Amino acid sequence: MGRATIADIAARAGVSKSTVSHALSGKRPISSATQLRIRAVIDELGYRPSVVAQRLAGGGHSRNIGLVFPLSTSLMAGTEAKFIVSAANVAHTADYAFLLLTHLEGDLAQFERVVESGLVDGFILMQVHMQDRRVELLRGEQIPFVLLGRCATNDGLAYVDVDIEAGVASAIDYLAGLGHRHVAYLPFIDDGDFGFAERVLTSLHATCARNHLKTSVAPCRPTIDGVEAEFEELLTWHERPTALLVRNVTMAEGILRAARR
Repeated sequence: MGRATIADIAARAGVSKSTVSHALSGKRPISSATQLRIRAVIDELGYRPSVVAQRLAGGGHSRNIGLVFPLSTSLMAGTEAKFIVSAANVAHTADYAFLLLTHLEGDLAQFERVVESGLVDGFILMQVHMQDRRVELLRGEQIPFVLLGRCATNDGLAYVDVDIEAGVASAIDYLAGLGHRHVAYLPFIDDGDFGFAERVLTSLHATCARNHLKTSVAPCRPTIDGVEAEFEELLTWHERPTALLVRNVTMAEGILRAARR
């Protein structure tokens, strides 16, 4: 179970969220019986008040914006760097400090500590997964956030995303027009449910089927050496692909280097 929220306490105690807030802040009188019931639920759920929520309730702000980029791969491309630089420029123009935050993929302990510290007013999340635990954490803490990418379900979420489905379809149609009959896609072995990667695969299979192309998926380690090794493996296949689709320019450079050898 995730961290308990005011909404959880209100539901368990049978009162409104505002009543729980008043009981915690002491700004308005609450009956002794209700106070005791709320306190009992707080102890039962192990609730810890959000530092950020308390400060926002009092009108305070840190004027810090955090962009969160998980350390899932060493092959960060120029497009991702442009996202980061652009966000930093806008934050600075608005007189906000811009913090670039990282955490190991799947390990949110460091991110949780930053969230609970109250040092950041809002977050921009990159490398968004179809089921992203960071989203539920920030929702529970009632901290504003925006996604660069999107989840499987995005009701009530603010996000900006590229139309990668259309991009992949355009690339495959182009290759089909050149006469290619077998396309291999090189994802990363640790993509998991990374939303961008999921949508690439969906569009790849649909567009190759429409063009009657053979499709192969050849996962590689997320390093230049890993990309080169997988390319060399492709050359040993009995039925070699005639064209490759890769994640980013950095991967393409690794393939070109291996091809020259």
